[in-house]
Amino acid sequence: MGARPIRKAPPWGWPGSVDLGQGVRLHVAKGKRAVLTANCAAGDWLVTNVPDPAARSCEIYDPQRLRKSGSLAIWPGPDGPRIVTARETSGARLWNGGAAHAAPAGDQ
Repeated sequence: MGARPIRKAPPWGWPGSVDLGQGVRLHVAKGKRAVLTANCAAGDWLVTNVPDPAARSCEIYDPQRLRKSGSLAIWPGPDGPRIVTARETSGARLWNGGAAHAAPAGDQ
């Protein structure tokens, strides 16, 4: 067995932002301090693991929104990158808020 390489990239896969093309950037802010210093413009996307208290012009995917949508896939599109959510693909499931919105079996 060979030695394992030293991981130099952040464990979440990319630096603070990545260019998605057509003038759109995806920003990742992990933690309160990173969210407060995140700089995203109109048309950009911000994904964060904590609530964002700032009023921003970019699309924000915070824990509350991600609970409803589930995981995200980003695809190139003719009008720019587009997001496809797990909920759009598979419908309401336990992991994307589906159970939280369904009535208990006895209350129907």
